[in-house]
Amino acid sequence: STGYYSKSALLESDVFAYGIFNEICERVLELAEKVFDLSLELDQATVIKVIPGNTTEEHADSQNLDGTPKTGCSNFRISAVAYLNDDFTGGDLVFPTMEHRYKPIPGDCVIFPSHLQYSHYVDSVFSGERISLAMWFSGV
Repeated sequence: STGYYSKSALLESDVFAYGIFNEICERVLELAEKVFDLSLELDQATVIKVIPGNTTEEHADSQNLDGTPKTGCSNFRISAVAYLNDDFTGGDLVFPTMEHRYKPIPGDCVIFPSHLQYSHYVDSVFSGERISLAMWFSGV
């Protein structure tokens, strides 16, 4: 299955990991504001662990595929994924409407608008565990 670990869960279980989590979120926020020339705030962030066989359906982070606002996420302006490991195969991030595929590299961060034009999915993980930090930013 896919594991999701929230900021509060990390704080309760591992203060060191929480500090790293926070630092990455702050750095990505600064970069996203600069790249997109927006005033943003971190809305949600979670560590995601994907194991073999798991994939996601194509989706946009702030909208449903029919263009309607996604409940609880319609305020997302910018999405980001920071990659934390490379001891897995598969798990590429795919943007089908843009015909773009990204193979995760630890330390890299992909930042993109949350709307429908940037719909995406994660290919199946074949071996190992794909661990990333997903972040969603809303406008201030």
